[in-house]
Amino acid sequence: MINTLTFVVRELQRHKWRTFMTALSVMIGVMSVAIIDIVGDAGIVKFNNELDSLGISGISVSIDAKSGVEPLSSDDEALIGTIRGVDSVMGVIRAKGTASARGEEQSVAVVGIGENADDTISLELKYGRMITTADIMSYAKVCLIDESLSLQFFGTDNSVGMTVDIGTNKVSDTFEIIGVVPTEGSILRSVADDCLDKNVYLPHSDLGNCYSTIAVTADSTGSSDTVTKEIQRVLGMQKGNIDAINASDMATQRTRINRLLDIIKQLLTVIGATSVVVSSLSIMTIMLLTVKERTYEIGIKKSIGACSSSILAEFICESGAIALIGGIEGVILSVILSAVIGGALKMTISIDFAGLLLLILASVLIGCAAGAYPAAKAAALKPVDALGRS
Repeated sequence: MINTLTFVVRELQRHKWRTFMTALSVMIGVMSVAIIDIVGDAGIVKFNNELDSLGISGISVSIDAKSGVEPLSSDDEALIGTIRGVDSVMGVIRAKGTASARGEEQSVAVVGIGENADDTISLELKYGRMITTADIMSYAKVCLIDESLSLQFFGTDNSVGMTVDIGTNKVSDTFEIIGVVPTEGSILRSVADDCLDKNVYLPHSDLGNCYSTIAVTADSTGSSDTVTKEIQRVLGMQKGNIDAINASDMATQRTRINRLLDIIKQLLTVIGATSVVVSSLSIMTIMLLTVKERTYEIGIKKSIGACSSSILAEFICESGAIALIGGIEGVILSVILSAVIGGALKMTISIDFAGLLLLILASVLIGCAAGAYPAAKAAALKPVDALGRS
């Protein structure tokens, strides 16, 4: 066995360029599969984190604009709060507007929120404090701003205590910044930055009493789906039109989206895996060429007592070694490129080394399988025929 491996290494070194080019096809296939798996998993995690940061969670309640039903109000908010299974509820008002400070103006999404935004829309603070009940009751001119907006206007991510002018069709005034929220949504913003405005959060009392949506979270006593249906029934009866109530369980929607993303990742993985299988054809072709070139050598070996099994092992080991080289190169490059992609998109990359080892093993097995036919052909050569072809 040691002699066989020594011979294989010597042959690979003797044909370095051929070995490199054949291994390259395996490397590309393995690298594709690994990157799709690593970046795909990280992307799905990041996507869900971004949905959390954008408040896309829990249950969202709104009115069909074409129904003619009166808009959502604080009375509807209070009614939803009495429904069994509801943990927290908050009216949300959304408006397009502008924010300006120090001579610079920026289009923003102005979001009116309540005192429990951290529970209902997963809003997190980086600096400062949240909007309170007192702020809402007193119509205080205070706001939370996006971290990126803070950097843009003030050159620092902590602009608590500074002021910003905010204007919409409902309000135009100077607001004191009481808190800064982290800028998430890196993937979403990097892909469609022009479509996603930076956010400014005000007490919803500053924007009126007609809510765009009511954000709801369910407690542990019941399922979100059950609570969603009950909200639609109760609110629909109160409004006199159940069909006008749009109540969406975002957890269910996110589960469906994640399933779709997982299917897409699996399809891409299959495409990548196909390229690994296709690379086996190049290994088979090269090994057939190698058999033809070494026909005389095979004849000499057999004439001095080499058995067919040793010839078979030599060629299978050689094809497996080529696949091993390509597999290792592909895995190394995939880890490097995944780290680069993760850094560019601000994703946390997690490496499954056991999975990568299995991928290398799979590539070796495919390589050995690809070399089986040329190896069998070489092993079947008779010494007289092999020497006669020289």
